[in-house]
Amino acid sequence: MFSELARGESAEANSPVQAQGKAEESMTPEEIERTIQFILQHEAQVFARIDRLSEASERHEKAIERHDNLISQLTDLVGRLAQAEIRLVERMDTLAERMDALAVAHKETDERLNALIVTVERYIAGRNGDRAQGQ
Repeated sequence: MFSELARGESAEANSPVQAQGKAEESMTPEEIERTIQFILQHEAQVFARIDRLSEASERHEKAIERHDNLISQLTDLVGRLAQAEIRLVERMDTLAERMDALAVAHKETDERLNALIVTVERYIAGRNGDRAQGQ
């Protein structure tokens, strides 16, 4: 009966439950021993699976803890990067304002320099005109 189960054959007619029902009628000591052995083997397999699942669960818990730590570190880094970006944008805005002010000052300087050049050219032209008349 149990050798059929071990080979994977259908044991509907010879299942331990039915064998137990037969036990009330009359189970031989060999059938009782085989039933006990089957239960013990099945129990050992279940405990082995539980051990493997417990080990996997412990590994997963450790991995989750590592991931939590990494997520915390990444969240901190993202926060610091966001603050740095805000400071950078503020500085760029300040620089843009200063560049605009320098452009205005440069334009005014160019206008004043052009006026000076015109004045100097007139002065030189006037002196050259006086010399030409004096000759």
